[in-house]
Amino acid sequence: MRDSEKPPTVGSEGIASTVVQRRDLLATVTLDATVTATPEFVLLASTDGIVRRDSRIRAEAHIQSGAVIAKQGDQQIVAPVPGTFVKWLVPDRAPVHKNVPIAVLRYAGFGLAAQVPASVAYRFYTTPSSGRAQINGGQGPFECQPLYGITADLAQPVDGRPGGPPVVCAIPAQTKVFAGLTGVVAVSTGARTDVLAVPVGAVAGDAISGRVVRIDNDGSQSIVDVGLGLTDGAYVEITSGLSEGDRIALSAPNLRPGN
Repeated sequence: MRDSEKPPTVGSEGIASTVVQRRDLLATVTLDATVTATPEFVLLASTDGIVRRDSRIRAEAHIQSGAVIAKQGDQQIVAPVPGTFVKWLVPDRAPVHKNVPIAVLRYAGFGLAAQVPASVAYRFYTTPSSGRAQINGGQGPFECQPLYGITADLAQPVDGRPGGPPVVCAIPAQTKVFAGLTGVVAVSTGARTDVLAVPVGAVAGDAISGRVVRIDNDGSQSIVDVGLGLTDGAYVEITSGLSEGDRIALSAPNLRPGN
């Protein structure tokens, strides 16, 4: 907590409350994962625009890490790890939206593969750029390269419910593993600096929009619609609806009629 931050208080109405303040937030998602050999993954469009494929790249071609696979305007879409090119998913010069899969590659090594539960899918604010992993009963922790959007074989329900996007973290070549081992992957999915934030328990809603109980200077209360951004699991970014210094109840508004 910063020196300038104010701790939660209990007002004369007996309502625990806190003040909207600025914080730095780092979102990290931790997932149970399984080691798989030569996992396939997709490359995503980096922006909205026309995809110009590299015509020299064919099926089963060896791809070096950092190789340019396609371009969108002045932006390049590159292979994050070495591997094998599998197939294109969009025609050459096709207009696509940001994050649309454009090609399938196969990593030339082992990866820790995980299915993202639907409950945390909205916490993938950007394509994960860094990750750490640990093998249960084995080596760890170590750095690994997240590959966003692994394909078909992992697109399975989690706990009987539809899951979010599958993810794989490429294990460095010098790390000794075997297919079928289990482990844990923690991927960084976004960061914000000096943004308005409140405790997650004070908000009804988990992503995009929500509601809080604002307490005015005269003690009156009102339910306020707020925009939600990144969360680190303890605090959530407020993008609209509140100002720095506003006081809110620590308990989220109950939206069930009659309660």
